[in-house]
Amino acid sequence: MISVRGLRKYYQVHKRPPGLKAALRSLVHRTYTTVKAVDGISFEIDAGERVGFLGPNGAGKTTTLKVLSGLLYPSEGEVQVDGHVPKRREDAFLKKIMLVMGQKQQLLWDLPPAETFEMNRAIYDVPREQFRETLHELTELLRAEGPIFVELRTGLAEQTPMTVRERTPFHEQLHAARARLLHSRATAATTTDA
Repeated sequence: MISVRGLRKYYQVHKRPPGLKAALRSLVHRTYTTVKAVDGISFEIDAGERVGFLGPNGAGKTTTLKVLSGLLYPSEGEVQVDGHVPKRREDAFLKKIMLVMGQKQQLLWDLPPAETFEMNRAIYDVPREQFRETLHELTELLRAEGPIFVELRTGLAEQTPMTVRERTPFHEQLHAARARLLHSRATAATTTDA
């Protein structure tokens, strides 16, 4: 299903010392260094196989996923996903894939993930029943039912349900923003129905 052979993705990055003189000099002559984002990886993933893509910051995880989805071209190597070469970005390929990139910024550290997910559900207008089913499936699959109700910055030591936890001014601001968002959507829906 996914075949990666000798994948390399290198970037040429302009490098200069700090200061005005160096900035002016770099307008005429630039010095580049090569950054090896991905350096010769190979792997196979069979149809239906579930894998985790783990590694430290800067290991090339995001770059590899972007190459697999066709967002970036590899510098070297062969990549095939379900018989397609991602960098060609063929319609048949694009209709088969979806890439969702989670970032730290999507999880608010003062809130349990469950509340952050609920906020994203409202922002992206995901139907509540679909959201519940998907959340249940994922928490069951990842065995993460308890941790999604824990504030990320406090960790598992302070497991208290989000309905009982004391609210901070930040929580109140977030809930007020969420209420405004939902109110504006409801108002927009009422206006378009009239």
